[in-house]
Order: sequence, then structure tokens, then C-alpha cells
Amino acid sequence: MIVWAIILFAVDLALMGGIFYILISRRSKYKTVQNQPQEQANPKNSSTLIIELKNDITSVKKLAMQLEKKQMDFENYEKTLKANNRKLETVIKHAEASAKNLELLYADQRSDDNYSKAIKMLRSGTSKEEIVRNLGLLNGEVELISSINNYKI
Repeated sequence: MIVWAIILFAVDLALMGGIFYILISRRSKYKTVQNQPQEQANPKNSSTLIIELKNDITSVKKLAMQLEKKQMDFENYEKTLKANNRKLETVIKHAEASAKNLELLYADQRSDDNYSKAIKMLRSGTSKEEIVRNLGLLNGEVELISSINNYKI
């Protein structure tokens, strides 16, 4: 999107440069005509210059209309880009929230698995030290599990 905006901006600059070139090139022709004495000014040349001037004015108007259209296109692309950026930010926020929820869920399941394994090991008569060593639980956790479930260690 950014590349497209840069391209549109470059096209707009080229169009403006074309307009200025036409204006400057025609201005020098008109200055030379104005500097000539009145007796040398030919009505035939004047009518030709007027026709050229009208043609130049219409071409400048066309270029100005194209420039305005490109500007509107650029503004529309900018609006679209901002809207897409907002959508992307909300999607990222939702994804981060989902990732946090999954992480919490996974952590709870992982710890639940160790506790349920500890209960199974206590039912089978495994010693407290072996449960601590195998599952990585603390002594106090194993004692709490055994006291809650009425298992003797």
C-alpha cells in the first residue's frame, strides 16, 4: 500500500511539473511578443497566439482535473489504509488475548495433570519422596493432596 501511495504521489508531482513547464514555456513566448513594437504585431500572429493560448488553457485544465482525480484517489487509498490498519490492530489484540487465554488454560491443564498423577500415585501407595522426585511437586503440595484425599503417606 505504501508503495502505491508513493507511486501516486510521484505521478501527481509529474503532472504538476508538466503544468508548470507549459506555463513557463508559453510565458517566454508571450514576453517576446509583448516586447515587439506595435507596428510589427500582426493580427494573424495574434489570432494564432490566442488559439495556442486557448489550447494551452484547455490542456492545463485537463491536467488540473487529472491532478485532482489523482489526489482524490490518494485520499481514498489513505482512508482505506487507515481502516485496514485499525482492523489489523483489533485482530492483533484479539490474537494476543486468545494466546494469553490458551497459555493460562495450558498452564492449568499441565498443573492439573501433575496433581491428578500425584493422586493416582498416592492411591497406588507410592512414597511422598518418589512423587516429589517424579512429578516435580513440592513436599507441601504432596502432603496437601494426601491430606485432602485422606491418603496416608
